[in-house]
Amino acid sequence: MLRPRKPSSSAAAERQAFQTLCRMCDDHCALNVYMQEGRVVDIDGFAEHPWNRGRLCNKGRAAADLVYHRERLWKPLKRTASGWQEIPLEQALDEIAARVRDIQARHGARSIGLWKGEAVGFAQQEETARRFIHAIGSPNYFSNDSLCFNGRWIGYAVAHGAWSVPDYGQARCIALWGANPPYAHPNMTQMIMRARRRGARLVVVDPRLSAIARKADVHAAPLPGTDGALAWGLIGLLVGRGDYDRELVGKHSVGFPRLAEYARGFTPQAVEKESGLPAATVERIADLMAQASPAVVNYVGNGLEHHENGINNIRAVAYLDTLLGALDRKGGNRLAESLRTNRLTLYQERPLTELGPIGADRFPVLYGLRRECHSMSALDTMLSGRPYPLKGLLLTAANPALTNPNTDKVRRALAALELLVVRDLFLTETAQLAHYVLPAASFLERSELHAHPMFQVVGLSRKLLSFPGVQDEYQFWHDLAHRLGGGAYFPWAGERARVSSRVGSIEIPVTVCAPNEILPGTVQITHGYRQANVNLLTPDDLFDPISGFPLLKAVPVSIERAADRAAPLGTTGPRPAGTA
Repeated sequence: MLRPRKPSSSAAAERQAFQTLCRMCDDHCALNVYMQEGRVVDIDGFAEHPWNRGRLCNKGRAAADLVYHRERLWKPLKRTASGWQEIPLEQALDEIAARVRDIQARHGARSIGLWKGEAVGFAQQEETARRFIHAIGSPNYFSNDSLCFNGRWIGYAVAHGAWSVPDYGQARCIALWGANPPYAHPNMTQMIMRARRRGARLVVVDPRLSAIARKADVHAAPLPGTDGALAWGLIGLLVGRGDYDRELVGKHSVGFPRLAEYARGFTPQAVEKESGLPAATVERIADLMAQASPAVVNYVGNGLEHHENGINNIRAVAYLDTLLGALDRKGGNRLAESLRTNRLTLYQERPLTELGPIGADRFPVLYGLRRECHSMSALDTMLSGRPYPLKGLLLTAANPALTNPNTDKVRRALAALELLVVRDLFLTETAQLAHYVLPAASFLERSELHAHPMFQVVGLSRKLLSFPGVQDEYQFWHDLAHRLGGGAYFPWAGERARVSSRVGSIEIPVTVCAPNEILPGTVQITHGYRQANVNLLTPDDLFDPISGFPLLKAVPVSIERAADRAAPLGTTGPRPAGTA
């Protein structure tokens, strides 16, 4: 939870610390954000959180530099014949909505797609994007997950029925497959090192002598893409020796006889021939796992999913968890409990599968399990118009012109669109190809619910900063949905209230605050907004008797819910100007 920390001395009286969570990767590290006069002045780690225990990577410590960077976008940009032109936000939203309506009128509702990047995460921000595209009648949702994570998730889902999280704290053997935590997951690295000090053995499967491989008891360096051969070799040895959990396999598995039969072909010698690993190394790893069973962690990094046979390799590794009795056991891989929040997606109300989600026919498992279209197929569709036109793309927090394979093709595909809208903090390689670029909010400028399934910890981060004209993810999709006829699916905009004094009244959206943020019974309204001018409420006949200053800070008002809670289609209400 976000809460102010009391200053430790009078010198720090003007500086407050707030606890929040970083969202520049999916680790969700806990931060102390120090603010002075409404500005972030420093960031360090929050020591009381069980995940990062006060540690932060360089990106987390430099988050303020991201917020205040001189190249950050603050106003919408429109591409014109003479270059980029700054335009007001309302104009940008109106023009984008008009062009989306025109494309859908000519090519159908499914001719618009949405592409979400990792920078906004996988929780409410992602579900809001998924909700929007279905709200306007298109099934075409794409994301960075087509390049990262979906492969691992699907591999474990088809093997175990669920995603799992490693219990490093009680593991006696840890096997890392295609992962290098010191570079990608420093907090995971600390857990592994603590386990090593307690006597856990470490196996690293990686063609490179990576940073973590240098710490391993066994470094197995197979030829790229042959991890599955090693996994099947281990399965064959465990089954052949009888070193597997018969009770777990007998009661909770399906297809064991077929698995055992297939694994017989992967002798240590056969594995050596296919992968280049010495047969003795295969046997050594099997020995370590059998000795530590069931307290064995097998962790798969994205090094395995970036191959033609990625999911089948991952499935083979996942089978080891069951054989070793390590599935959902102490010291093994625990089945992750999901955070049981209300779903924001519309797959039940408006599945839209009859419209042919792009890539669903070619990759039915991807779409069936993840409800996600295939981004590389989308690029083909942009260029070919098959199986139907994809003419417009709304893209947030992603940069496929840099991150996707075959960069030249990506650029040609995006350039072929009639409408490309990009939301980002900076003018990225993808944004440079867009027709409209809109400033996006950093993680310090939005609220989010976070879950750490490894520790069963839930946290709520609340936005610490806001800037005029910079919308968070929900506000953007809300405002655009209302312009496109999908406003019924985005009814939540904070209550709109009518605030009245004896002088006049205004209508404003409100924000509910924590009890320690404002005295109960009071309301604060920021001045300077022409759409909701608070000075329509302030009197000009009550003064300080000495200075003559007018009464502006303690004006009696009444508050009631506004009759018109939602902005009509094609408009929005006043910009957020109040706090109640």
